Amino acid sequence: MATVIPSVMLRFLIIIFLAVCAAGASAQEGPARVIDGDTLDIAGERIRLHGIDAPEKDQTCTMDGQVWECGIAAWGYLVELLADQIVTCDPRDIDRYGRTVAVCFVDGQDINATMVAEGWALAYQDYSLDYVPHEDAAKAYALGLWQGEFVPPWDWRRG
Repeated sequence: MATVIPSVMLRFLIIIFLAVCAAGASAQEGPARVIDGDTLDIAGERIRLHGIDAPEKDQTCTMDGQVWECGIAAWGYLVELLADQIVTCDPRDIDRYGRTVAVCFVDGQDINATMVAEGWALAYQDYSLDYVPHEDAAKAYALGLWQGEFVPPWDWRRG
C-alpha cells in the first residue's frame, strides 16, 4: 500500500506541473514592434517567428549585379504587414536566447507563412518543414529575395 501513495502523489504533481507550464505558454497578443524580418516584440517580450529565417537588417543581397539591402526590405515588409494590427502568437518553444518561438497571426493569417510565401524569409528547415511549400512557391515565382542572389541568413550570420 505504501508504494501506491507515492505513485498517486507523483501523478498528481506531474499534472500540476503540466498545468502550470501550459498556463505559462499562453498566447501573446497585442500590437507588435518589428525587430527584424523574423523577430517581434509584444509588450516587452521578444518573439522569434517559428520555422522561418529572414535576412538580418544589415544583410545585403544582389539583384542584376546591384547590391541592395534585403534585410531592410524583409524588415519593412513585416512592418507593413503588421502595421496597426493586433498580432496573436501561439508559442511553440523557447530558444537559447530566452525568446518565445511562436507562430503569429493577424486576422487569422499566418504571418510566418506569409513572410516565406512572399519571399522575404526562408523556411528554416533545421527547425521545421512547415513552410517548405511556401518557399518553393516563392522561389518558382521569383518573389522577394528570390529576385536575385543571396546568402541564406543562417550562413550569413556565420560569416
